[in-house]
Amino acid sequence: MSRENVELMAAAIKVLNERDTKAVEALFDEEVEWRPALTAGGAVEGTVYRGKPGMRKYIEDVDSGFDEVRLEVPRFDPVGSDRVLYRGRLVARGSASGVSLDVPIWGLWEVRDGKLFRGEGFLSKQEALEAAGLSE
Repeated sequence: MSRENVELMAAAIKVLNERDTKAVEALFDEEVEWRPALTAGGAVEGTVYRGKPGMRKYIEDVDSGFDEVRLEVPRFDPVGSDRVLYRGRLVARGSASGVSLDVPIWGLWEVRDGKLFRGEGFLSKQEALEAAGLSE
C-alpha cells in the first residue's frame, strides 16, 4: 500500500501545481483536513481547511497571495501503511510585494481508502519527523 500512497501524494502535488481543481478534488477524501505550514491571502496562521470546499478555498487563498507558486518535491517517503512524508521546496512570488520566496517545506499526509485524508505542513525537518514519529 505504501507505494500507492506515494504515487497518490505525487499526483496530488502535480495537480495542485497545475491548479487543476477537479483533479485535486478527485484525490482528496470528502472529509479532508489540511493544516498548511504557510498561509496566504489573508488567512490566519493556524488555519485548517476542511472538506473539498476547504481545499478549493486553500487554492484560492494561495492564488490570492502569490502570482506564482509551486511546490517542488523530489522526495516522498512512506510512513507505515497509511502516511506519506514529503520533503521539498515552496517557490513563490508575492502578488503584492513581488518578493520571491524559496523555502524548504515538509508535509505529512494520512491516506484513507485510497484518498488523501489528513495533512499538515511543516517548516522544519525536526517538526515533520516528530509528527511522523521518526528521528534523524
